[in-house]
Amino acid sequence: MSLTNYLMQSIICTTIFYDYGLEFFGELGAALGLVIAVVEYSLQFIIKCN
Repeated sequence: MSLTNYLMQSIICTTIFYDYGLEFFGELGAALGLVIAVVEYSLQFIIKCN
């Protein structure tokens, strides 16, 4: 389960921040990055608990 969460976070974050995705690297502040991390973790928690 830890490996699945790690891989899912890697795929989601690279899609948000890298060139082949939304290209938000260096564009978002720390607060918005924290919001993204909390939302991503919460969604993974909800999916894994069902």
